[in-house]
Amino acid sequence: MSGQVWLINDTLDTVHGTLSAWHNDMLLLTLDVEITPNDARILQGLDLRLNPGENALRFELRGDVVLATNEYDLNYCDVGEINARRSFLTDAAAWLRT
Repeated sequence: MSGQVWLINDTLDTVHGTLSAWHNDMLLLTLDVEITPNDARILQGLDLRLNPGENALRFELRGDVVLATNEYDLNYCDVGEINARRSFLTDAAAWLRT
């Protein structure tokens, strides 16, 4: 799987630190980062192969102390709300385009 790593600062202070990411217990990246107040930006792409079993992705931003952590279960898939009417209309529109 692949995706973009975003750094978001929703505080009123510039943040300096080290961003680290792990897939399960394997370190994937370590970046020295700085971001201004109320800013967001893409840092880089991230590619990894899902394992059988657990697939935890964890990010940690550390300055003098841990500033933020985020954890994701990559085995979880949120397919969203199933809406039969919308599905029917989408299928009908696709059929009409052919």
